[in-house]
Amino acid sequence: MRKKLFDYISLEERKDGKAIEENELVFYCKLSDPEVLKKAESFEDQEQWTYEFVSFNNISVRIRNRKTIKDNVEEYVQTTKLVDKSANNLVYSEVPITSTKDGFEQFKKFCEKGMIKRRFNFPFKVQDKEFIFEVDVFLNDDGTYKEWVKIDLELEKDLENLADWKTFLPSEFTEVIVQRGADAQTQQKISELYQTVFSIKNKS
Repeated sequence: MRKKLFDYISLEERKDGKAIEENELVFYCKLSDPEVLKKAESFEDQEQWTYEFVSFNNISVRIRNRKTIKDNVEEYVQTTKLVDKSANNLVYSEVPITSTKDGFEQFKKFCEKGMIKRRFNFPFKVQDKEFIFEVDVFLNDDGTYKEWVKIDLELEKDLENLADWKTFLPSEFTEVIVQRGADAQTQQKISELYQTVFSIKNKS
């Protein structure tokens, strides 16, 4: 039986090969004061590379291989994400499996774009339920943080309307853009952020 998201405390930590229906809210914000990152419960460094294609049966496929370094320990996870466009309501699902350093390096060779980032985890509670803002911060060449950050919030579908989620973000995250329901102009802005801030081209 397919697991639900909150059978697990954090989707990104999984590598058990079991399918989960993905439901996440994504925010894009300016980081007005990097000092707020010191309030995070934990952080980890991530490098990831992604290959995307559309299969023969109208399913969009994205395969990501990620290296995570936390407390000087390296971990490798490869995740296959599907978007089934044939249904009336789009179905998002993903399956993460354990990868290896060799698998990561091989996968990287045929990917055009990737991300190198530091993820800060900010847990919070709403009505005694636990949630985590996963704040991805991107670095300039000199080691300073870039102005824009990407924030993921994993949710059960029936909890989407529990709160106005962006109001729980620390005040140091400003000019909040919500991806879900964004109009064409906002989608263009998000696309520009990926191209100019978040993504890097493969030089290998």
